[in-house]
Amino acid sequence: MIGEDANEQYMKKPSARERQTLCPICYNNITTHFSRHLFRHYPNDAEVKNIVNLKLKSKERKDKIKMLRKRGYFCLNVEKNILNPVRKSMNPNTEYFVCRFCLGHYSKHLFHKHVKKCTSKPKNINNPGKHCLTESQTFLAGVLHKNSEFFQSSRMRKEVFPIMLPDKISPVAKTDSLICLYGESLLNRHKRQQITKMVSNKIREMGLLLAIKTFQKCEGLFDILRPEMFSKLIYATKLISVYEE
Repeated sequence: MIGEDANEQYMKKPSARERQTLCPICYNNITTHFSRHLFRHYPNDAEVKNIVNLKLKSKERKDKIKMLRKRGYFCLNVEKNILNPVRKSMNPNTEYFVCRFCLGHYSKHLFHKHVKKCTSKPKNINNPGKHCLTESQTFLAGVLHKNSEFFQSSRMRKEVFPIMLPDKISPVAKTDSLICLYGESLLNRHKRQQITKMVSNKIREMGLLLAIKTFQKCEGLFDILRPEMFSKLIYATKLISVYEE
């Protein structure tokens, strides 16, 4: 299958001018002339000043503009759920992960290679490719979480999220406030050595519940606990548990 092996095929890279983005400074839509927008409207911004002082058409100048453009694509994805990966796969089912260093989106197949050589990566990070998919999902969850202060200081982020598989269920559980609070409560109540694994399994079950198409219009666990959703909740629970009447 395309996207699962080394033969993954990618579309021809479109011109940067053809790709919608957001300005990482003012968050306005930009469809053309990204660098011109920066130079005209934000000449006093520290990063823009740094770029302007570099030699015209130099590699360093182009790379720094590219980094700001990646940040704009990331903002576009967070704010409007529009994905502009660095390289788009021809397989529509390809999963993309965001680099927590440069904020670029890469396919699962290319992600490990990119993280190892990412120029935005701090020099003190050893073996950056290890667990990079899980770390990417946790990073994005922190950005999307409604209570980022709680998220960053929680035991869930430090003890449970790092051991979770980087599949499609984990991000659902990591970004839901009620699921995270439930997991945090379990961690604080129990002192068993293997508690983190148990909590991981518990919140994955709840994430799986949310991922079922029955609840497509629900934004989180809190929504499906409303009385009018009770019958759908029972139905989804039976599906997960493979219940036979």
